[in-house]
Amino acid sequence: MTIDTIMNVSLVFLVAALGVGLWGMVERNKFIRFEGPMARGMKIGKRALSAEETRYLNEMRKSLRQPGWFIRKLGREALIVDQRAWAHFGGRRRREPWAYAGYVDLRQPQPRLEFRMQWSSLAMFVMLFAIYGLAFWGFYTSVDAETAKGIWLFAPLVVGVSLVALVFTHFQTRARVENILKEAIERKNSKLKVQNVK
Repeated sequence: MTIDTIMNVSLVFLVAALGVGLWGMVERNKFIRFEGPMARGMKIGKRALSAEETRYLNEMRKSLRQPGWFIRKLGREALIVDQRAWAHFGGRRRREPWAYAGYVDLRQPQPRLEFRMQWSSLAMFVMLFAIYGLAFWGFYTSVDAETAKGIWLFAPLVVGVSLVALVFTHFQTRARVENILKEAIERKNSKLKVQNVK
């Protein structure tokens, strides 16, 4: 692979990265707003609702909006969205790389909490690993055979670490959606306790 080829391909990736970044910002603003479709984005996971969670969502008569998050109820559907761009984990404040939403279809016999993310995030992941592949191939074709062996040993390590980081961030971010539902249930239970005391 010649230097000119690498430069041309790098330019294409740079333009594509800027496009995906702009798309991501626009999509995020639509993704976290109250209005819009209920089942938004791409489903990336799901889990069964507990009996308490199912009962709470079924009994909701109107949407709940709080600073930074909301639970929208529309008919027999529920949408849980964390609108905060910053998260606190382990006492540290960091910007979230993507937004997650929780969607529940209460019309199903066994409702599940679906975790959904932006489509632009998928494009970002594909581009990230494409850049890894391009970089490793560029180094591989421009060095001697002995150094090339080292690159093939190093490449899986880099990709593996990146995948572990993505999975770790996924579970951290989906926990924020779960915590919103948990907080809403706790708020309701606290109000009921106060009413019972009175």
